[in-house]
Amino acid sequence: MRNIKKIFCLCLLVFFSAVLFGEDSEFNYSKEWHVCVGSYKVKKNALNRIEQLKKYDIETFCSEASVKDEVYYRLITKEKFDSIQDARKYRDELSSSKTADELGLKGLWVCQRMIKKSSVKLEKNSVEENTFTEEKPYSVVINTYKEESVAQTDKERLKGKEIDSYIVKKYDDEELFSFDLNSGAYKTKEEAEQHKEIIEEAGVVTKEVVDFTQEKEAIKKYDEVVQNEDIVFDNGIYVAPEILSESVQNVLNNFPVNKFYQIEEAYIFDVKNCRKNEVSYSSDSFASELLKREDVIACSSVLYNDELFNKQIIVFMVEADETFDLFKEESVPVASQNFKIRDGILHCDIYETDIAGSDNKEYILHGNCPEKNLYLYMYSGNFTQEEFLAFLDSNSEGEDLLIYPQMRRTLLVLPDENAEVKRDFCMFELKKIGMDYARERNYSNWSIPIVGHWNANAYLVQDSEKLQVGFFDLDYDYNAKSIHQLFMNEKNGIAINDDNHPQEINDVSGWFLNNYSNKELSFSTKSYIIAIDCDHYSNIQLKDLYKTGMDLKIWK
Repeated sequence: MRNIKKIFCLCLLVFFSAVLFGEDSEFNYSKEWHVCVGSYKVKKNALNRIEQLKKYDIETFCSEASVKDEVYYRLITKEKFDSIQDARKYRDELSSSKTADELGLKGLWVCQRMIKKSSVKLEKNSVEENTFTEEKPYSVVINTYKEESVAQTDKERLKGKEIDSYIVKKYDDEELFSFDLNSGAYKTKEEAEQHKEIIEEAGVVTKEVVDFTQEKEAIKKYDEVVQNEDIVFDNGIYVAPEILSESVQNVLNNFPVNKFYQIEEAYIFDVKNCRKNEVSYSSDSFASELLKREDVIACSSVLYNDELFNKQIIVFMVEADETFDLFKEESVPVASQNFKIRDGILHCDIYETDIAGSDNKEYILHGNCPEKNLYLYMYSGNFTQEEFLAFLDSNSEGEDLLIYPQMRRTLLVLPDENAEVKRDFCMFELKKIGMDYARERNYSNWSIPIVGHWNANAYLVQDSEKLQVGFFDLDYDYNAKSIHQLFMNEKNGIAINDDNHPQEINDVSGWFLNNYSNKELSFSTKSYIIAIDCDHYSNIQLKDLYKTGMDLKIWK
């Protein structure tokens, strides 16, 4: 009876703590206990205090907390404890120290670090009636994905073609997580091959027929991993950093998108800043031509890819002066179409050209929005006119490039403006990583699982020095932690010295490397592996790389 009363009282304590202090239900709590030495409404004040405490050998980091819908920046000691009793003991020792008196540290308390919940958590495989089994082991793999939600989108699209499909979730020690989109379950391979032909006749690209007996271990391993680990997907943030100019935001916010097409490559240029800082783009692409033009202010470019139906479209959006005339065609348009973007209407003409040896055409679209001085260029190969118009009709009205989480998790986490550091945003590129990446690195054990994910690079000029912030966006936090650990293990094999050593940042393990070509600080947090680097001969030092890392909006 006494134990029941204790449990009841504990439940009441937890309940009233949540009510009285109003801590946000969107947060989880760390298992470890820390000592909190202060809480600030202004992040800059918290970061200044961290530097002050460091001079007294008190190592702290900034942890975001939410109380009654208000955001606070807590300074938490790096010492962590398994029990609240040990944390309280350390708090009392610190509170009674001479250093605490000198720094005016009062009212210290113990707490668990608040960790914001991710929007998506991986779940185990579900057994459906039509999935393959040992009794019906043969199935058609239509495509393989590194991120589950993309597979789910294509599953819904196939349903529109009256093709039933299901997602098979797998785990491999070398490639980590993958998600196959399968269709059918048959007793014989011949039946599955016939089903594959029927799918392809509907215009869908398929990969292969697989045997369940060869896949079951990877399926079983996946279920074991997600049962024992919380594998989460971070949707990113939605507020553009202050470092992006209004013109750059214009070519982002008004960019046409189609949720059925995935980004293969994306580029964002602040052309004005590129000219000012003499930053060039070493490519023979159309984008490099735009950078040379005095009338261009900002531009964005995306290569869209629809792997399900093997279609690609290239889109450019430019903000330029009224004199801009690059998007011109001498032929007569075959159609005209207007469609709404966030800040106005795009008035578009459509042109077509023949493709040798094909009944399909190449389609080019030119458009402009006079209200915003925006110009659009779109190129599609191997489309019918009906398919191209259907692509335009299915554009997601009111949406923009930030519909893609890989854009939100990379471009939008760049630093806000900082009075202490002068930074100019010049350009940004995002690419899906192909097998050539692993091949160029001799198929090292950390390079193989990166294939199929995203590599983004932002090029900044910081205090007149060129700086690059690189992201490997690996969709899930488990991937990033696993791969970066392999990378650090490899570096550990080299002699540790001032030019090659572990380097923590905000309580996260990282690595500093200074070699003949560049200086680099790398670390892993959430779904990222991040590398901040500059030229070997740059005046930028480790402390500057560290500062840039701390200013990234990834720590919330």
